[in-house]
Amino acid sequence: ACLLLGAPSGDLIDSDGDGQPDAADPNAPPVLTTDRTAGAGYDSDPSDAGNYANFSGTSASSPLVAGVVALVLSANPNLTYRGVQFTFLGPAANSAFASTAPT
Repeated sequence: ACLLLGAPSGDLIDSDGDGQPDAADPNAPPVLTTDRTAGAGYDSDPSDAGNYANFSGTSASSPLVAGVVALVLSANPNLTYRGVQFTFLGPAANSAFASTAPT
């Protein structure tokens, strides 16, 4: 089976034209998660319900990937970590795109 997975983690843009991403993209959609309320969570504004928090990075993408891996393992609990790895990476390595040079 071939599985393509994209896990958002926030977007960066090249704001100064040097070819390196260096600033948050203001047009990128936020990655949201449930949050603890008030001072116990990320959103400490007492006037806000604090139900969701916006964040990025591997803290945003890792839980999504872990959830998909759990679904793959629930479909086939006999897979080893190599079997799960092949489910994600094996088909990509054998695709027509794998032989093209990056630009």
